[in-house]
Amino acid sequence: MTTGAIAFPVLRWVGLLWTVVWLPTYIRVWGWANLLHLCDIAVILGCVGLWWGSSLLISSQAVSSLGAGIFWSIDIGWRLVTGRFLVGGTEYMWDTRVPLWARLLSSFHISLPLALLWAMRKIGYDRRALALQAAIA
Repeated sequence: MTTGAIAFPVLRWVGLLWTVVWLPTYIRVWGWANLLHLCDIAVILGCVGLWWGSSLLISSQAVSSLGAGIFWSIDIGWRLVTGRFLVGGTEYMWDTRVPLWARLLSSFHISLPLALLWAMRKIGYDRRALALQAAIA
């Protein structure tokens, strides 16, 4: 098993580029308070974890982002198929006052869990992850 950021050199740069685009856009469009959502915290800590090659940060955010990503995806899919929200919380995706490109940045709910699970498989799960995520939540 490879350790640290060496295990995924390309993914760490993708994470950095994503953060440079996503973070200022989210702050401008949704405001600073939006960054208190657990899924947004997962983006920030997940990208930091990828950059540093931190098994603890990657594992802790994989724990939370997987469930959030599944519910988000189901709700988006349900809305596309039925015209109604199943769970709720994704209504902002249909807010036409916000540019479509900014709303589409929320697709991290799909890609982030996959990237973190892949990175975690490369460097291993840190057993302290659940405790850290509980402290964050």
